[in-house]
Amino acid sequence: MGKSKKRLIQAVAGSGKTTYLIKQLEESAEQVAIITYTNINQEVLRDKIRKKFGGRIPENIHIFGLFQFIYSFCLTPYLSKRPKGINFDSLTTNASNQKKYQDSSGRFYKDRLSKSLLDYADKIPYISRIDRYFTKIYIDEVQDLGGDDLTWLFSLIQCEAEILCVGDFYQGTFSTSSRGNTNKAAKADYGAYKKKFIDADFDIDEKTLGNSHRCTEETCQFIRERLKIEIYSDKKSHSLEPMLISDEAEIDRVWNDNSIPKLFNQEHYKYGCGYSMNWGESKGLTERDICVVLTSGIKANIINNDWTKVAPKTKAGFYVACTRASGQVYFVEPQSIARYKKKQAK
Repeated sequence: MGKSKKRLIQAVAGSGKTTYLIKQLEESAEQVAIITYTNINQEVLRDKIRKKFGGRIPENIHIFGLFQFIYSFCLTPYLSKRPKGINFDSLTTNASNQKKYQDSSGRFYKDRLSKSLLDYADKIPYISRIDRYFTKIYIDEVQDLGGDDLTWLFSLIQCEAEILCVGDFYQGTFSTSSRGNTNKAAKADYGAYKKKFIDADFDIDEKTLGNSHRCTEETCQFIRERLKIEIYSDKKSHSLEPMLISDEAEIDRVWNDNSIPKLFNQEHYKYGCGYSMNWGESKGLTERDICVVLTSGIKANIINNDWTKVAPKTKAGFYVACTRASGQVYFVEPQSIARYKKKQAK
């Protein structure tokens, strides 16, 4: 580790990313901002902080959604006229609208919030404002930041405040914003992603959260060998290697066990099931056993052990799904569960 106050911890699934951040918190004079993307993760943070501090959140600890922090804390205090809010539709990128930030109703496009700060940093001194109010900035699930939001993150190297980013690049199933090809190459390849942080003078820590407390070594080995993601287990319990089940009776057993979530690439609601969700939505879930419904492409990738043509978002979703289990991972094919598909109303 270097001496930089800016650090990225590249964690693996089940290593306790959020728990690690909570352990860093203290009730003190130091003002801490914790920033994350999803509403679910904000609630998880609040619950864990309350548990640590006897049912309350100390006054020096502040939790923000990413857009809330950029819009309400960094941007609007410097505008002469308060904007009308945020437009969560994406603005199509073309050569003539690169300096367009708001829609006709005066709402800022969510994909252009960070760009407005970056383009007008001389008039919107958000760096000095952050330093005026906070001594530490923690960013959870940092892999979700994309587009200009990632560039905004790199601009925080100018802060005097300590910046700690925690996340798992390979769980990047979301992207907070997009504008043309901005940072798309970095989001598609871990080597390029890591280099971006190094070039921005962040220290990279790949050891602190390098082992999974959730997944068995058999699951981790499958992921290392097939997905080429370096993940190891520190669990003493074991499972069988993730397995494709084709026996009808065994499929019925797994399907009818409502303690086992069925994880689909998409459109999980089309199947009659007591416990199901899509791969990306399962992030943060932990269950003993899980059942992953394969796509035909993913099955071919497993058989051929070739992932070179898989879209990064699809690979990330499959990785997220496989790492939800503390025990056994089952695979099924769509055709083997066709009888469970809901009949469409005529």
